[in-house]
Amino acid sequence: MVDVAHMDDDAAMAFCDALQANTTLDTLVLSRVDNLMGFRGRTLPTSLRHFEWNACFHDPNVDDATINHLAMAVGPTKLHHFGCSVFGKLAQCMAAAPMLAQLTCLEVHALPAAGVEALIAGLSTVPALTTLGLEHCAIAKDDAAVQLMAALATSCTRLSRLQLKEHAMYHDGVAAVLTGALRLPQLTWLDVSPRFNAMALPNLLYILMELVAAGRHARELHLKTAMRQITINGDRSPLGDDKEHKRAVLRALAMIHDPTSSPMW
Repeated sequence: MVDVAHMDDDAAMAFCDALQANTTLDTLVLSRVDNLMGFRGRTLPTSLRHFEWNACFHDPNVDDATINHLAMAVGPTKLHHFGCSVFGKLAQCMAAAPMLAQLTCLEVHALPAAGVEALIAGLSTVPALTTLGLEHCAIAKDDAAVQLMAALATSCTRLSRLQLKEHAMYHDGVAAVLTGALRLPQLTWLDVSPRFNAMALPNLLYILMELVAAGRHARELHLKTAMRQITINGDRSPLGDDKEHKRAVLRALAMIHDPTSSPMW
């Protein structure tokens, strides 16, 4: 259910009652649905496995009462996948603890800078997590990246997939993520692609050692850099990385020794 601009109190209450009474619902996606107020004290079906609640945008107007109601709603469920932009606040509610303790996949989108600290603290409540997606989140400083990876290494030791896509970090922050990835023993997939124009291809030269080490640790590593746009006679050419920069990065990568390879005599 998406973009419901108006729902009166009677309709909202009836909808929440119907959800609570349902015994077979497996997937529920709600985004920009007016007047639900965190399901008004009702609980969601225990059959629910995939739930997204305003997952793709951040609503600054979510109040504490709504967060508390949302925690009561999800607490009895056995969700595998949870998408939510207010995870940090929700993790502070004891009512949500039973669900969070067994959650395996968490997605957080559009997290503002003010919510990063609560997000990191909340990771201690999701020890069973195997997949974490943080997209368009305002994680910009390298110390926040260090704290994030330390929290994952301490609390989420089963993590196998980590997506930090469209973040605002520069090469120092990316280096902190790549270094921290080595402390996640089960990690097989990592995407640390920054937002457009946050990092250019030459910036990879600053983090080659970390990039190679993380690439040897994980099976898949994704890091997209900003593409250059050249203006010729007032017209912009198609976006494209400078071939010279590509060659420089590839030459530097080729010079890094692989400790697992046999020496050439």
